[in-house]
Amino acid sequence: MQKEEIFAILGIDETKDERALKNAYRQQLMHTNPEDDPEGFKRLREAYEAACEYAQNEEEQPKEEEKADHTPSGEWVHRAEMLYGRLSSRCDVRQWKELFQDDIYVSLDTNEECQKKLLIFLMNHFNYPDTVWKVISQELHIQENAGKLREQFPADFIDFMIRRCMTKEVLDYTLFEGAEDADYDSFIRCYNTSWDCLQQKDYQKLDELLQQADGLGISHPYMELLRAARCRGNDEVEQAQGIYERLRENFPQDMTILYQLAEFYYDTRQVDKAINCYQILKEQDRHHYMANYRLAFLYADQSRYEDAKECIRIVMRRGQDDEIMKLRIRVNHQLEQDYRAKWQQNKDIEAAKELAWCLLQEDRYLAADKLTQEMAGLIPSEMKVEYLGLCARIYMAQGLFDKTLETARQWQKLLLAQTVPQKQEEVEEYNRNIEIAHRIQMTTYHMMGRAYSKYYANALEEYQFYRQQENTNPNALIDAARIYMEMEEYNKSLSLADELLNRYQIQYAYALMLEVYVKLWDAGNVIRCGMECIKAFPEFERPYEEVAKVYYDLKKKDKLKEILDLAGKNQVNSAYLDAYAYTGEEKTKDYPISQYLDEFNRDYYRKLMESGQIRYYTEGYPIITKYLNLYPCNYILNARGLFSMAAKEYEQALKDFRKILERDPADQFAYNNIGCALKYQGQYELALPYFEKALYYMYREGKEEPNATTLGNKAQTYELMGEYALAAQTYEKLIDTFSEQQESLASMKNISANYARSNQVGRAIIILNTYMNRHSEYFKFIYRMYVYAADWEKADKAHDCMYRHLKSQSANNGRTIQELECEHIWAWQLMRQGKWTQALKAFRDIFHIQTKKNVRLPAKMYTDLCANELFLLALMKLQESAATQSGVKEKTLLEKIRGIFVKEKESVQQQDVFPYEEEGRNCAKRLEDYLHNPIGDFFYKERYVRYLEYMAALYTKDLQASAQVLERLEKSERCRLCNHAECMRCSLARALQKAYEGDMEQARSIFEELLARQPYNLYALCGTHIGEERKQ
Repeated sequence: MQKEEIFAILGIDETKDERALKNAYRQQLMHTNPEDDPEGFKRLREAYEAACEYAQNEEEQPKEEEKADHTPSGEWVHRAEMLYGRLSSRCDVRQWKELFQDDIYVSLDTNEECQKKLLIFLMNHFNYPDTVWKVISQELHIQENAGKLREQFPADFIDFMIRRCMTKEVLDYTLFEGAEDADYDSFIRCYNTSWDCLQQKDYQKLDELLQQADGLGISHPYMELLRAARCRGNDEVEQAQGIYERLRENFPQDMTILYQLAEFYYDTRQVDKAINCYQILKEQDRHHYMANYRLAFLYADQSRYEDAKECIRIVMRRGQDDEIMKLRIRVNHQLEQDYRAKWQQNKDIEAAKELAWCLLQEDRYLAADKLTQEMAGLIPSEMKVEYLGLCARIYMAQGLFDKTLETARQWQKLLLAQTVPQKQEEVEEYNRNIEIAHRIQMTTYHMMGRAYSKYYANALEEYQFYRQQENTNPNALIDAARIYMEMEEYNKSLSLADELLNRYQIQYAYALMLEVYVKLWDAGNVIRCGMECIKAFPEFERPYEEVAKVYYDLKKKDKLKEILDLAGKNQVNSAYLDAYAYTGEEKTKDYPISQYLDEFNRDYYRKLMESGQIRYYTEGYPIITKYLNLYPCNYILNARGLFSMAAKEYEQALKDFRKILERDPADQFAYNNIGCALKYQGQYELALPYFEKALYYMYREGKEEPNATTLGNKAQTYELMGEYALAAQTYEKLIDTFSEQQESLASMKNISANYARSNQVGRAIIILNTYMNRHSEYFKFIYRMYVYAADWEKADKAHDCMYRHLKSQSANNGRTIQELECEHIWAWQLMRQGKWTQALKAFRDIFHIQTKKNVRLPAKMYTDLCANELFLLALMKLQESAATQSGVKEKTLLEKIRGIFVKEKESVQQQDVFPYEEEGRNCAKRLEDYLHNPIGDFFYKERYVRYLEYMAALYTKDLQASAQVLERLEKSERCRLCNHAECMRCSLARALQKAYEGDMEQARSIFEELLARQPYNLYALCGTHIGEERKQ
């Protein structure tokens, strides 16, 4: 065994240090199991013994050790050594090709030996230009044989070889100046190490290396770049600029020098010069990553948004980071207004297409979908291909699997029907689109396969496209490996993971292997792959969890503590790690977990939901966490997530729901709950795809659990987005699918309202007559429908029918609350008709009825009455103010208002001005006292509560304080059961604040804008009449 081979097997440089030899041997033993690989173990043992023998020899025996290898393969490798020894031949592709065409190399008898000896030579002689390295790589099949090579050579060496195959050499070998046989390897080593020192700011070591390189009699302009960087480290900016510019002048065609000069200009804020350099780089290589990256920001700063957008598009094909994502949003926002104007005014189809891309990139999927539907009939033939590609992406983002597949197939068909372009750039774009079309279909079938296993086969059919390419897309390999894993074809999954690791150096392969070995209950490989995964991705939770579980199950407490400590050191937190670290109560064999969960729901979850008192969350969270520690599983994770969401702790809830999807990527409840958490935070466009997937996965094989809740959530999200027609259709689907469930009845009023708001009253009437004609609330739904349609004439008639119906019901069954509700609706009707004094009296009468009959009003009715009284008092005060300013004294109105309160305050009759403020303060005080204690589900009506606080503040605080309450109102969370695209309360409060500040024109404008958006809004309707003469 030759010396080079000995140390290659041990994986260290040549040494006589016996301790280093022993450590290397132990390290290699960790990866060489004598039972799994007896030959590998034997070879390792022989190498170790030979190394020890070598270390014990005081003097080397040059004649023995360095005796020339005169075997045919030895002579062949010697020729490689001769080529490497001279710079010109080292860089001569022709000579290397001739070497590999030699009979000795191509012979079956000597080929394997030649390759082995050449690889040993390459371990210490690896500096070649890209053209030569490509020849060596192809002949040795380095990437294809990586797995086999790792069995014979140190893994680090093979990893280096693969990386070298996949990356370009930094140095341009044609720029070397020096003797043919100079020590170029030492020079290159100085160069590479110098860059490391520069990054670490070790300037003393850097100076030593530069001096060492100077002594080799070799020069290269890139070494001068290091000197320039060294000057910058000393703040010698002028000297650095001189070196950069001199190099640029001497080597005008060199892109590396140009790039370093551009970076210098960029860092020193010489913007115009930097842009010029980056533009030249981009002209030479349109896809130059850093040139496009820098130009994107520079162009945006100069308001050249179209240019910035193009650069961002190129950058994001290579990868994404937070800064470029933020820039894309900023650029899109600047461009959208112009695109939208061109589309709306001129039907500019190109502008519409760009606008749709912007919407898609901002995760506004539904808006993008609607726009592409508007474009559909106007697409010219030359844009059809791109249009279909855009639509396929939009459907996929929304989770609309069937539409995605249909559109992607059409796109692919049109692509293949095109004439293949001739220009290199167009060919690349064409091939990229073909690949994306296959990828979209593969990914979609994969997601569908999680519900219906038959679709896995379709996904693998799409994967075959990638296998036919010269270089398989690693992302497709990852998907295929996961598909095989989900199909329980574990050997195929492991085979693809091996390929990812050996051929492409993709460390994520260890994560795939880890999941496979978990399913195979292979503890040893779980630990091996888990630790490799942790090494590559120290912030990734899953490997810690699986390794910890093995140690937990095997009761290896010391090892478990080590992995938990490592997770803590790397700031990795996980519900599963908490479970393995848990040292509290131990579960018994008959531990009644189901009973305890029922008790928890009764004592904490439901009480939190019903009362809104956060103490139930504070007290209950440790309890549900204890159960999760005892039984770490998706079911209890979901329960804890729901509990956190009930307490509005959305980040914690989302963390639990997303953890469920890590283990089960088709869990309908996790998708639904993530959608809810996003919806509650106002992220409606992002919520919809989760609801869509929840609906798809609720019917998956073996786990069918249909329920109406998700459809209801989806419909309400449409309402919050102002998509009332889609909301109505979704509610209608809910009723058709789940007619027996309670949610279907609750959906009736929403159907009528949404069809009315989308100008489809006829459809609403059909639905109500079909399902509700015998129901006690039929007339209420009809009235509500006409109100939402702003058809006041029919609303009045429906109101009369409803009023009589409610009156008769309350008379027949003695239900006072129903009577009060009836009076409340009547008061609203009066308010809408402009009969404010009568409306105010009607609102006050309800309080009298309540007192007289000793009935406690429902909380929402009580607060509504207070808020309505305060609103009317505010309007009346503003009305009087406007009338006084215009010189008109509305004595009749004032007298009628006084009459409402005459029995309560005799002194009112003696006053010239009605005491709005005093009456308002009294009502506001009642409202504030009422709100002092937590009120049921008001916890989930935060904006409503803030509105009540504002209305009270108008009378109990000064304008500055009420403005602060208004600010809190506008920042508050939407009420959970709201079904409007816009919260009217913010607009009402804004208008009143402006009016009280004296800006009546702005106040009226706010009321009018709200009424334009919500023609059915009674409050806005009243507000628009301030200043008009009232007919009471």
